[in-house]
Amino acid sequence: MYQQNEYGVVQYPKGDARRLFVLLAAIDYLERPTLTTLTKFTGHNKGTITADVDKLRDQFGVEIHKDGPVY
Repeated sequence: MYQQNEYGVVQYPKGDARRLFVLLAAIDYLERPTLTTLTKFTGHNKGTITADVDKLRDQFGVEIHKDGPVY
């Protein structure tokens, strides 16, 4: 069983594809998904979010647009 953060978001280990899906769900769920709010909500490192969004685009064909700081 994996730990959850204060928001109930499961903290999958680095390299686990489910981390990408947690990020995708957070982008869809949050009213204003920015690097800061995504980091706080998911527990992911701020420096990895941009690369993880690129992985979602490349590996899973997900369309994610960014308007200024908001995904």
